[in-house]
Amino acid sequence: MCLQWYRRHIFYLDKSLTFTIIKHHTKQNKFTMKKTILLFVLGTFMSLSLTAQKSFYLQFNTGYGFQGLKDDLGSPFSEVGSLDFTLNADSSLLAKIPQGTLGDGFKAELGAGYMFNPNFGVELLLGYVSSPTTALADYQSAGYTALHEVQSYRVVTEPQLVFRAGTGKLQPFVKAGLVIPLFGISNTTVNIVDKEGRLLVETIEDALGGIELPPGIDLSQLGVTAQVAIEATSKSKFTIGFQSSLGLSYQLGEKIILNGAFFYEVLSLPIASSEIQQYDIDVDLGGLTLPIPIPIPDFETLDTIDKETTYVNSLTENSNNPLYNSNPDVTQPLEDLSFKNNYNSMGVEVGISFMF
Repeated sequence: MCLQWYRRHIFYLDKSLTFTIIKHHTKQNKFTMKKTILLFVLGTFMSLSLTAQKSFYLQFNTGYGFQGLKDDLGSPFSEVGSLDFTLNADSSLLAKIPQGTLGDGFKAELGAGYMFNPNFGVELLLGYVSSPTTALADYQSAGYTALHEVQSYRVVTEPQLVFRAGTGKLQPFVKAGLVIPLFGISNTTVNIVDKEGRLLVETIEDALGGIELPPGIDLSQLGVTAQVAIEATSKSKFTIGFQSSLGLSYQLGEKIILNGAFFYEVLSLPIASSEIQQYDIDVDLGGLTLPIPIPIPDFETLDTIDKETTYVNSLTENSNNPLYNSNPDVTQPLEDLSFKNNYNSMGVEVGISFMF
């Protein structure tokens, strides 16, 4: 709750955020990858525009993706923890490691394709995915609750190769290609209600210059309550994913084809930067009287280093991070190690194609 507590912990919040915007990278290997993908996409456009005959088609798909290959979740924010934990009034408890991805949700796609022959073609789709709120960790007890959640959407482009079998009205097909995020945003929220004085003890110790209070101090009987609410978003670095699908198409008429498919998408987004959008803290001392004033920060008085984080591949003693540098610049964003978030998904989709 004091500014020192905030600085010591809040930058860990950013590990759960994902806000996808394509960013330029100067490293040669990443630049080469970009050129390869660009050529692939341009080649697809050229195929569509130069050879648009009867086998050219427009397509619309919609469906729902469920969580794919899962990772352990958990909040890196220490006041929330890495578990789903419930402590009941009768002292019974349940603790488990939360698992999942951030990639499930409703999806819609619009694009065009061209079949070079009855069995082989290409597609280029523009897709929108809206993911539901996912709990990274949840701690529940009578005197302390803490919940860390993430909700996101993203816009992607999907260049794909298409393989069809047979020439009848009912045709199985396989598609495989890339998933390239263009834009997206994730909102993360952390809500803590502390009636046990956990956060207040840390605040008092910070105000005393790091001096620890004697163990066994119980503030829960004094009516002390601290509530913390934080919201943030983040941006990601350039990346690509992969998608494949297996389905059936049915020719409803001369120019109309119905499609249905199972799909699997593999996507991990490396985080580039993040920013705190809202930080609210409310403290009720109840019957407690403190011998020293406790500084309570608010969003408007936070320094840039407390609001913004830039993620890098390595940290040194010169990095703008108080854990490694004893004299950080508070007017610049915090520097922390980069990481990736899991957006794997699998699901079903249906669509319709219009032949030209």
